[in-house]
Amino acid sequence: MAKNYLIISLLCSFLGFSQFNSSAPWMSDTTISKTNEANINEITNSFNQYWANKDKNKKGSGFKPYMRWENHWRNKVNEEGYLITPQEMWNAWAQKKQAITGKNSSFSLPTSNWQPIGPFSNSIANSTRARGRVNIIEVDPSNPNIIYFGTPAGGLWKSINAGASWIALTDELPQIGVSGIAIDPTNSNTIYIATGDRDASDTYSIGVMKSTDGGLTWNTTGLTFTNTTTRSGDLIIHPSNNQILFCATSIGLQKTTDGGVTWTNVKAGNFAQGSVRFKPGNPSVVYAVNNNRFYRSTDTGSTYTTITSGLPLVGSRLMLDVTPANNEYVYIISATTGNAFQGIYRSTNSGTSFTAT
Repeated sequence: MAKNYLIISLLCSFLGFSQFNSSAPWMSDTTISKTNEANINEITNSFNQYWANKDKNKKGSGFKPYMRWENHWRNKVNEEGYLITPQEMWNAWAQKKQAITGKNSSFSLPTSNWQPIGPFSNSIANSTRARGRVNIIEVDPSNPNIIYFGTPAGGLWKSINAGASWIALTDELPQIGVSGIAIDPTNSNTIYIATGDRDASDTYSIGVMKSTDGGLTWNTTGLTFTNTTTRSGDLIIHPSNNQILFCATSIGLQKTTDGGVTWTNVKAGNFAQGSVRFKPGNPSVVYAVNNNRFYRSTDTGSTYTTITSGLPLVGSRLMLDVTPANNEYVYIISATTGNAFQGIYRSTNSGTSFTAT
């Protein structure tokens, strides 16, 4: 049963797609800047020209996702029409917070009486329609009743009673998408989150943030992004050295050995939608996948070997997981170029070779 849940969860992760695709046909317009991030007005003009004589109602055309993207970002551009960077948004939020604190130290949000009224279930059995996505689930290693959910645009949620009730931990942050969570195994009050939505880019990433009080307050780490295109995803912490973490990003696999103060790109590539894992019982072995390759390290993630034996050479996305039941086993799920299910592959020799199941 547990295996079935794992497979279903991994398959569901393939269903996300970008609200705005940077490789969309209207982005090839020669009037759009190729050296810097494009101006939203340039993109919109190219978009309107592209659709001038096409059927915008065609299913899967990309018209509606782009309109949602523009509606969201139109109010988050500077005077020149460029999307504000994560750092600019963070600085603006910090300035506003400081101004409010300086003006009135007793400032507080007005009391509200909002109550959820549903829908709490769907008319179609087993349907998840109208419900938000969850990017990551993490359980406190010291207390199984404490659970964290990271959502694409709804922030980080925490339960202290095994899921009976939940509280939001990131509502006061300027960016509340969460795609990765890592909890210090020696002090569960120390939590790291990889921000933004790694799958559909519903929210962009400002990098990795850290809390030392169980998620009540947050600070940036040394991994920060100054653009709206870099994404961060999977985030893991060493089981016996709480200073070592890995974060899978769209510009490479990032590693810190000082608790997030500084980070090193140890493997270039787009890992944001992939996975990174320690071998259970032997964290000197690290596994990672990007869109179409599996990598194995035997020196705690400093260097990597590409493994292709038994794995597809062409595809659009890989995800992996391991199991403490047998630390030699590694599972990989693969999608084809068209994002259709390609197969599940298993290694029984610590990732040296794989066999299709």
